[in-house]
Amino acid sequence: MPLAKVVFQPGINKETTSYGSEQGWFDSSLIRFRKGRPEKMGGWQKLSSSTIQGIPRSMHIWASLDGNKYMGLGTESKMYVEEGGNYNDITPIRKTVTLSSNPFTTGSASSGTVTVTDPGHDANTGDFVTYTGATTTDGITAAQLNLEFEITVVNSNSYTISTAGSASSGSTAGGGTPTAAYQINAGLVTEVSGTGWGAGLWGGLTSGYPQTTLDGAISDSETSSIDLTSAAAFETAATTLSGALTVQSTIVALASSSGMPSKGTILVDSEKIIYGTNVGTVLGEITRAADGTTIAAHSDGATATFVGLILIDDELIQYTGKSSNDLNAGIVRGVRSTAAAAHSDDVVVKEANGFVG
Repeated sequence: MPLAKVVFQPGINKETTSYGSEQGWFDSSLIRFRKGRPEKMGGWQKLSSSTIQGIPRSMHIWASLDGNKYMGLGTESKMYVEEGGNYNDITPIRKTVTLSSNPFTTGSASSGTVTVTDPGHDANTGDFVTYTGATTTDGITAAQLNLEFEITVVNSNSYTISTAGSASSGSTAGGGTPTAAYQINAGLVTEVSGTGWGAGLWGGLTSGYPQTTLDGAISDSETSSIDLTSAAAFETAATTLSGALTVQSTIVALASSSGMPSKGTILVDSEKIIYGTNVGTVLGEITRAADGTTIAAHSDGATATFVGLILIDDELIQYTGKSSNDLNAGIVRGVRSTAAAAHSDDVVVKEANGFVG
């Protein structure tokens, strides 16, 4: 049988099957076509030996009119423009303030940790701040303080930074009256998943939830009591604010977060606030004026009540109190774009505090 020349068409055809792509290419990895024939790609070359802060989320490359090439690079913490192998930090400044006298307090002796007092700083853990005009404090020099630092939030009025210095005595205030330039709030380090049509509630996510059943049917207008087979796993909690909230506040500092789950909703005065993190006594990743309420300022010491969220069939229901196995306070039906409905005895009741609507 004589030999026959087989000519493959260049390019990858994914619009058919591997059997249907006769005399062509159906799939590939790390190749390109040159003069109609496939050849392996030459690989990658490191652009720069410089490092960046955070995990890259997006890049954009462009050239200026004079031919210079640039790359914009955004991470969850910073915004950079790369030019000639150098990364230039262009993260926007959220606000610049002059701190009150001697805002720095050193930690223990020989420690480089410094607590910074700035009432209403509105920073989140992972944000960055740069100081100018600071003076030497307890052996930590001005040169070691007048730098950029990553913030760890203590409460709405203070946070800590880690310097390269070493405190001589410890627990000493100082620093003069420095200026603090706060960069915009950092984003999430981890990816947040979501669901879509046909995968549960539209636009929301519930996972790892406790569940029980109804102990008796309820009508679509019942708001005084919802009887459960067991309410032991459904949280209730109340505490007070540790520091005032302004309409610009992006964290909520509490006197205690005991009993508050890792994510959920709180009620302060008449405003509902959704939070995504609960670290120490600070709630972060907040959404103000949730569930149709109005954003407002709140005084230090104002009551903060946890708002529980349950899912029955396709209806979301909020509550703020319980007695034994009965949810009997703050019941709001058909929240977050669901509709109030009647539910039969013994239907499943799921905790939905982590639902994002």
